[in-house]
Amino acid sequence: MSNVHLVDPLSRSIEDVRMELNVSASSYSLNSPHMLQLSRKLDSLLNQYENLSNTPCD
Repeated sequence: MSNVHLVDPLSRSIEDVRMELNVSASSYSLNSPHMLQLSRKLDSLLNQYENLSNTPCD
């Protein structure tokens, strides 16, 4: 089974959180709870993406 149907929405989510991080950086300090939460969210999404891309497609 192909993971393509999971990768597209995940890619969009990654881009959305990246953009939010960039915008928030002008309003929040880098070690603020808000920025740390966004950073963790991005890390989680990137890990999911990596796991999907390493999963063999049958």
